[in-house]
Amino acid sequence: MSVALVGAAAADEFDLAMAGEDWQRNRLLAPSEAQRAQEAEGAVIIYQGLRDVDVEQAMNEEFDRLEHMMFVDTVVTNADGEPAIDPDTGRVLTESDDC
Repeated sequence: MSVALVGAAAADEFDLAMAGEDWQRNRLLAPSEAQRAQEAEGAVIIYQGLRDVDVEQAMNEEFDRLEHMMFVDTVVTNADGEPAIDPDTGRVLTESDDC
């Protein structure tokens, strides 16, 4: 698996996008019984644009559900957990596994 860093969005665009993305983090870290039932039936959920720290938390705490998760455009964060910004472009850095 290779990792490429690309600019996903400018910092202000990122803030607007994240305002509507709480449902992904909630489903990832605190799924409802209905959502767990979907996974038990084989559903794979594609999570886009989550922070790397949230993905890491899921990897550590939701190990039994990993086969039902896929992550794309994961946002790279700095030491404070804030999105890392490319100093040349001003865009938020993301990871892609090129799958």
